[in-house]
Amino acid sequence: MFAHELIAASGCCLINKGDVIPTYASSHVVEVLLKKACDEQKKFRVIVVDSRPKFEGRALMTQLVEHGISCSYVLLTGVSYVLKEVSKVFMCAAGLFANGSIMSRLGTAVQAVSH
Repeated sequence: MFAHELIAASGCCLINKGDVIPTYASSHVVEVLLKKACDEQKKFRVIVVDSRPKFEGRALMTQLVEHGISCSYVLLTGVSYVLKEVSKVFMCAAGLFANGSIMSRLGTAVQAVSH
């Protein structure tokens, strides 16, 4: 089993019926996790938060919608408007340091601090 499948399996257990889950930009691991939860018949909604210049979240949203997951889309500058709906947050990390800090794409801290 690959690492992303193990992460998806453990993260999938955290999703409950009715959860509203924002995710930032695009992450293969987060995509696998959300699709696995959908395959397990969990009913939840995803808010894809995106930003310039690449707008990577558009591709993620397309993949999730094609898989049958209910999604909405918001730019990073509008994340404060959807906060009241959020129950869990899933985001990617590019690296994990020995002190427990993570490294990720620009804008991740704004998303994390907002929740």
